[in-house]
Amino acid sequence: NCGCRTELHHCDAPLDVCIGWDSAAPWMEQFTELNPRRISVETAIETLEKSHDAGLVHMAYASDNDPVNMICSCCSCCCSVLSANVRFGLSLYAFASDTISRTDFGKCDSCDSHICVDRCQFGARETVDGLLRFNPNLCFGCGLCVTKCPVGAIELMKKS
Repeated sequence: NCGCRTELHHCDAPLDVCIGWDSAAPWMEQFTELNPRRISVETAIETLEKSHDAGLVHMAYASDNDPVNMICSCCSCCCSVLSANVRFGLSLYAFASDTISRTDFGKCDSCDSHICVDRCQFGARETVDGLLRFNPNLCFGCGLCVTKCPVGAIELMKKS
């Protein structure tokens, strides 16, 4: 289970969304209060899909001499790493992503649901006077807005 959400309970996002392998797995297994367990690759993929549907940002971690060996699915209200970086405007400096979202404002109808605004953990999207405003300088390129846009007005693209 996510240690941050288990401790803070600031949202109702799913808890069982942190995945570790190789050298991270034994480290994670020592935190018995977080219900560690071994899962199949299929279950890991289902877990990532579930956490994405819930609006959580996949954050991959690596230790000093190891390649990526852990993925946490984070929210900006509970995750100590993500929330601090967003709050202090450091996410563009602390995190790496080679994608960014792009909105086709010709297709965007500034829907009543504003789901892209609600799903953006980085504050790059907001509604002002009923219209969508997008600040690409705050976009991390996580894709949470893309997959739930009801009119398909948002896509991910490589950063230039």
